[in-house]
Amino acid sequence: MKQAIFSVLTIVSILLASCGAESPASVSTDVAVDKPSGVIPQHQLDALKKAKEVENLLLDSAEARKNLMLKHE
Repeated sequence: MKQAIFSVLTIVSILLASCGAESPASVSTDVAVDKPSGVIPQHQLDALKKAKEVENLLLDSAEARKNLMLKHE
């Protein structure tokens, strides 16, 4: 179970780290860096949604595997 949780967290971290990186040429320069706007970009929200779906899938798979093993005992 700990391994499944670790795997989920690893995948979520990878997805979040690799999503939404914009090239420096496409970053708007009219917003001050030290004043966050408080708005989360849509691509990051989409990545978070996908990561949660992957996490739920992995947790469901781990639970099904656990139930199958208990059933065969």
